[in-house]
Amino acid sequence: MEVAEFRIKRLFLLAKESMDPDSPMHGLGKRYVHIAEEISSHYRIRIPNEIRVQICRSCHNLLVPGINAKVRVVSGKGYVAYACECGAERHIFYK
Repeated sequence: MEVAEFRIKRLFLLAKESMDPDSPMHGLGKRYVHIAEEISSHYRIRIPNEIRVQICRSCHNLLVPGINAKVRVVSGKGYVAYACECGAERHIFYK
């Protein structure tokens, strides 16, 4: 189980690095997220919460502000909205 958790965290670090447009691995981020989700379901472990909130629910892409996601704060309702390039929104509550 510890090996699977390590691999999931490592894949998300690689996905985050590959989202940089100057990276030679640009475009592999979605594939890394997919592999991490497969490992998670195979070993029946949950993806850590701090990583799971960075994934788009509809296209399963890693949300990186400024590259493929827009971020806005909805202070009246107490959440931060991440708008993915696919059109889906992810709300993360802070209140």
